[in-house]
Amino acid sequence: MDIERSLIALLIENDSLSEALEHNLPDDLFEGEGKKVWRWMKEYYTKYSSTPGTQALSQKWPDFKLVSATEVLQFYIDKLRSRFEYNALAQAVEKTSALLRKDGDPSKGVDIFRRTIRIVDDITQVSTDMDWSNSMEDRLEAYRKRKKIDGIDGYSTPFPTIDKLTQGFHPGELIFISAKTGTGKTWIVCLFTHWHWTQGVMPILFEKEMTNEQIGRRIDAIHNKLPYSLLREGKLTEKMEKRWEESAYLLQGTAPFPVIDSAKGGISHIGAKCDRYKPDICYIDGGWLLEDDDRTYAGWESRGNITKNLKVFAKERKIPVVITFQLHDEGHLQLYKGMENDADFHIKMSQNEDQRIAKVMAFDFPKHREGEKADTLEVNWDLDNMEFNELGTRVISQQPVSVYEELPLNF
Repeated sequence: MDIERSLIALLIENDSLSEALEHNLPDDLFEGEGKKVWRWMKEYYTKYSSTPGTQALSQKWPDFKLVSATEVLQFYIDKLRSRFEYNALAQAVEKTSALLRKDGDPSKGVDIFRRTIRIVDDITQVSTDMDWSNSMEDRLEAYRKRKKIDGIDGYSTPFPTIDKLTQGFHPGELIFISAKTGTGKTWIVCLFTHWHWTQGVMPILFEKEMTNEQIGRRIDAIHNKLPYSLLREGKLTEKMEKRWEESAYLLQGTAPFPVIDSAKGGISHIGAKCDRYKPDICYIDGGWLLEDDDRTYAGWESRGNITKNLKVFAKERKIPVVITFQLHDEGHLQLYKGMENDADFHIKMSQNEDQRIAKVMAFDFPKHREGEKADTLEVNWDLDNMEFNELGTRVISQQPVSVYEELPLNF
């Protein structure tokens, strides 16, 4: 089947180039002379706002022969995308086979497939449209629903102040959590994911630093209110052990809560696991260890690729993605400047010595795409009694925060 010649014949016959252009078909979907003709047709439309006729086509491309179209437009568009996917994967297989025969190093082949998958996703992505005037009633109805639930129309957290700022975590959003080493990034991820699970929201947690056993212990401690130091040292009281034992029995057969030990892998690996488990929200603990599927080896550019692709991933999968990053004392902020454009919300955790003794954690919010700016939120951070309640803050402005001031990220 000559897809290009049939598609172009259909567009000319039905004067439907504008309809095809709405699909935002990349030039790379086309092959051979058909690609040149497609580019020319787009230029023609830009100049004349019309589909070129057969006369214009034959004058510009006298050797380009049309093939009668027998199917609808969407059929040929699907064929273009399917062919691109097939050819891209076939080329990846061929290149990988050649590399394996040459030096036997499978890592280079893995790199080729990861890069190919990203290219295929980018080229074959399907966009969506909204009719603002005719969809206002839908948004009004959504507002009425939010009004009934105090505006929290996303996935809530254990902290009302964060919920008020964000209205909950929403599908398509990318949320950063950052802190210095040992401050509590993994604990807050365990706390948030466990909270979602108790609310009937299915989380998936990708753990880059710790083992599944360590994460399991922490979530067990939160769920059963067990002092973590005693749990880790094997010094729980009989009453505490009994509570843990009863909970383990009651949890059998309940809603899943997948934790993925993913020391290696990038967004393609995360996507595959999300396809398997179908979570409502995705957490990644240890973002600085996430591999760049595009294999850009410059550190700052690699991080930029990851956050950009994670934002695309969140929008395509229609789930919130929450990722932790590590802060250091000094760094070249300009290398990470573009990352602020990818995040919708950023929680920065900090704890000085006095706060550590008092079992208090401080949250700041240096980036919030469309919400209120808040003062520091202090919360009770008691790992002995597993209590994490708010101690108070106040909203001081309705102006959005735009830059990551004084927040160099450690990669």
